[in-house]
Parts: sequence; C-alpha cells; structure tokens
Amino acid sequence: MHYSIANEKVAEQHARKAAKLQTGSLQEKLLGRILVQRGKIHEGIPHLQRALELQQDDAEGWYKLGGALFEVGDLVSASRCFFTAGALSNVSLWWLSAAHTMAKLKDPRCFSLYMASIRSDPRNLDAWKDFSFTLSNSHRAKDAEWASRKTLEIEESGDNYFSLGNSLLSQKRYAEARQVYQKGARMDPLNSGMLHNLGFSSHLSGEPFVAINASLQTCKLYLNDGERGDLTSHTRRQGPMYVTGLANALRRAQEIDLSVDVLRSLRQPKPDVNDKQVINDNIRVDDLELKSTIQRVQKRLKRIRQRLSKKQEEDAFLSQYTGESHVSMDPPAGKQSLVPRAVIIYLIGKKIEHFLDLLDSLHSLKINFLDQNPYPIILFHEGLNQTQMEAVLKHYDDVRFHRLDKEFLFPPEHVNFSKVPKIIGGHANVGYRHMCRFYSGAMFNYPLLEPYEWFLRLDSDSFILGRIREDPFKVMRAGRYIYGYMGIGREDEYLTTGLWNASQEYMRERNIFPEDTALDRYLEEGVWDRSYFYTNFEIGHLPFFRSEKYQSFYASLDRKGGFYYYRWGDAPIRLLGVTMHAKETMIRRFHEIPYSHKVYVILP
Repeated sequence: MHYSIANEKVAEQHARKAAKLQTGSLQEKLLGRILVQRGKIHEGIPHLQRALELQQDDAEGWYKLGGALFEVGDLVSASRCFFTAGALSNVSLWWLSAAHTMAKLKDPRCFSLYMASIRSDPRNLDAWKDFSFTLSNSHRAKDAEWASRKTLEIEESGDNYFSLGNSLLSQKRYAEARQVYQKGARMDPLNSGMLHNLGFSSHLSGEPFVAINASLQTCKLYLNDGERGDLTSHTRRQGPMYVTGLANALRRAQEIDLSVDVLRSLRQPKPDVNDKQVINDNIRVDDLELKSTIQRVQKRLKRIRQRLSKKQEEDAFLSQYTGESHVSMDPPAGKQSLVPRAVIIYLIGKKIEHFLDLLDSLHSLKINFLDQNPYPIILFHEGLNQTQMEAVLKHYDDVRFHRLDKEFLFPPEHVNFSKVPKIIGGHANVGYRHMCRFYSGAMFNYPLLEPYEWFLRLDSDSFILGRIREDPFKVMRAGRYIYGYMGIGREDEYLTTGLWNASQEYMRERNIFPEDTALDRYLEEGVWDRSYFYTNFEIGHLPFFRSEKYQSFYASLDRKGGFYYYRWGDAPIRLLGVTMHAKETMIRRFHEIPYSHKVYVILP
C-alpha cells in the first residue's frame, strides 16, 4: 500500500515488517524494489535474489534484479537476468535490456538479442535506435544504415536523420549523406554535430557553398551556447573541430584569407621557456576572435555564392587547385640556393578526402615556400590513378610518385595476426598501423630515399598558412640539428601499452641513462610522461635515422609487435628514439612558420 505513495521511508518500514511476518516471493521482491528505489541497491539485491529463489519463473523479478545489478556494474550477471526475463515473457523491453548490456560487454550475441526485441515489438523505437548505434560502433555501416532507415519509418526526427546520415558518411556516400543531413537540419537546426557533418559531407560531394554555410552555422551555435552559459564541457572540446570545419570549407572555396582568419581563433601560444607546452591539452577557441571573423565571413557570403554559382559544379570544386590566391601579400622573392640532397615527403592513403587535402597542402606549400625554394617531393601512395597524378602535377612538377612496396605495408612474420585487433581506438585499422610502423623506422631505409641527406615530412592535411621566411633545411644544417618539430602532444595511455617498458629494456641493454639525454625533460619521477613530437611536420637528418643506434631502437620495438597489437604511434616513438640518443642542443622547435594541422594552429 505504502509503495504507491510518495513516502518511501514509510513504505520501506512496512515492507520490512511484511517480510518478517511472512516469508514469500512477493514480500521479498517488494522490499528489494523499494530499497533499490531508495538508493540502497546493495541492500536490495539480496532480497530480489531471495524472491527469485522462491519463484524462479517471475520474469519481472528477473528484470528488476538485472536492473539493480546493472546499476552496481555487474554487467555479466545483469545480462543473464535480462535474458532470463526475456525468455520467460518475450517482452521487447527486457530483450532490449539484455542486448544493450551485452553490447556494453562487446559480446556479439547482442545482435541476436536486438532482433529478439524487435520481433517482440517491431515498432520499439528505442530498440531500433540502440541497435543502429551498436551496429555503427561495430563498424557494420551497411547494417546500421538499414536499422536507421527502420527507425525513420517509425519516427521522422532530426536525431534519426542524423543517425542515418552518419551511416552513409561512414560508407563514403557523401552526396546521399549530405541530403539526409539537410533534411535532419531542417527538423533540428540546433544540432551542431549534424551541421558539422553536413559541412563535411558537402565539401566532399561538390557543394562548397553548402559546406561553408553549414560550418558557419555550427560555429554560431557554439558561440551562442557560450554567450548563454550553456556550453558543456563536451561542446567546449568540440569547438576546435567546428572551427577547423569552417576553415576547411573556406579554403576549398578559395577563400584563403578568410580561412586563415578563422584559424587565428585556434592560434597556439608561444611555447614557454621550458618548451613543454602540451598542445592537445591546451587547445582552446578564442571566442572573441572567432566571433569577429564570423562577422566578416557573413558579409562576404553573398559574393562567395555568386562566384561559385557561375561555374559548373565540377569546376567550382576543382578550380581552387589551380588558383593563385594565397595568404602572404609580400612580393615573390627570387629563387634561393637549395640545401643539397634534401627532399620533402608525403604519404597518402586511398580516401578521397586525403587526396583533396593533399592538393590544398601542395598549393599552400608551393606559394609559400617552393616557388622560392624548389625542393623535390616524393609522394608515397597506395594507389593514385593517372588523373589524380596529373592533378598533383598541375600544382608542382617536381613530384616523384611511388607506390609503396608490399614488403613495407605488411607486418613482419613474427606478428601473430590472430591476436591483432581489427580496430583500435575506433579508427586505427591495420592499414593505419602499417603507416605508423613505416614512419617509425622502415621509411629511413627505403631505397628511394637513399640519395638524400635531409627530409621534411608533411601529412596530406598539413597546411602552410603564410610565407616561410627562412628555409628550414638551411636552419637545420647551420645549427647542426638532427631533428626539428612543430609541437608536442601527449598520447592516450591505452595506445602506449608496453611501449615505455620496451624502451627501458632497450636503454638498459645499451647503458643509456635518460638523465644524460634530451629524454630527461619528458620524464616524471623517472617515468616517460607519454609526450610525443607532432610528426605531421617534422624535419630530420637522414644519417641519424639510418644510424645503428636509432635503427636498433626501432628494431627492438618492431620485434615486440606493438605497432599491431597496441597501435604504437610513430609520434611517441619519434620522441623516444630521438631524445634518448641526442642532446637538447641537437633538436630544434619551429614555432615561426605559419602552419595548421587539424586543430593545431601556429600563426606567429
């Protein structure tokens, strides 16, 4: 009687009396439920368990016990309870609870349980939505698309369009994703994540103005939330990504000056005297700077739209790559003498966005550096076609294309591939880990690089934002540096499993003492602090990287198989391998070059 009223304390007292007066399933279950509801979960669970001992076919009792166990983190036991409840009564919600719990345990049996929930109630919206989400997280994009479409049949909402758009985006069906996001944005114009993805899918499907407008609206939502004080920590973390989305859209529409102005709101402070600024812990949006730039973008929107509408869709999408717009307003300097045996290196994967970024990167590099310092470029790739190569050569003709040899793209024989995860950290597939291994050490012994003494490596999404005043190759040679970098980050702990132990083992074998090297500044109480050099811009002396000491360190790590088992990255390995073998005076940080890579921006 008292369970149905608001006075839970009185209800608990009466339930305890009832359980003492008569031992029965009903009394135990009632007391257990009241205790759980009052937050006394650990006390309530034994009563729910005793109730089931007295009446094992009580489906609701199994469901309530499962809920309590879920709350205290015993997911395995909770899933068994939910499963038993579903099997006894075939209630869609109870099957869904079992499926959801199994999914959190990453148990593949969750998929059959989702289907059981849907068979029990084909219009259970929560079941379809959770099913779609789990399929997407399991990288089953086509199945996630099917589940998302079913969700939309039940309820047409912005959130459900967002889910379907994400499934299409992950399949690289950019035009379809754009159309779905547009429908969703009309229903939910305040969904900043959907607007951001609309911008991304638009510039990959030949709609540059839609990309600009969607990205602009995303940034305005971000600023509005900040002004109202509604900015959550999650949205604050997303802010830099929204800013770069707008900058990328403007860059691809040839609005280079506006693109750079947008990036100013992410400008990194000059590193402190100790040079230990950790950039991925320190990136913030300068809201005032962004607001001012957005006003300038809005004033120019009409002109941008008119310019883009005059061209055919394909020309509007590709003309940016042959234009001469650039950031620096200085008159071109005469060509300079070059450092002998120096080369610039790119490696590009198969994704269309990587190729489009590469064209932009080459364009920015040419007008801000190569026009005066025409160094050769080696472009490693995994399958560029003839048309793509011709597009690259329109920007710069001294490019040597080279498809990576298979021996550099496959793991060594000692790696047990049955133990190699297909995906690590949500994105690092085996191909990505090939790249990490290649850049960490294999690259330096690649036959194509044999004639060279210096290298400058850039990623396809590395952009030079203004004139490079001093040739970095000359800076390196004059200062007798072996390595140069832009910034420092800190790696996620789960991506460094075993890396420090393996490095310590190597140093002990070689009698290397970190306190005598540049590594010392990256240790906290004798333990590596997981710092890494950002390798999207790095410059180095190849004889050092080909040397026995660096290559022996790389080989010792390669034998551990950590590139494949744990996704050891080339960036932390670069910091460890360089600093343990060098003095600080042999390493140079470049903070005077206008540069951006994703959310990292240097504008001196």
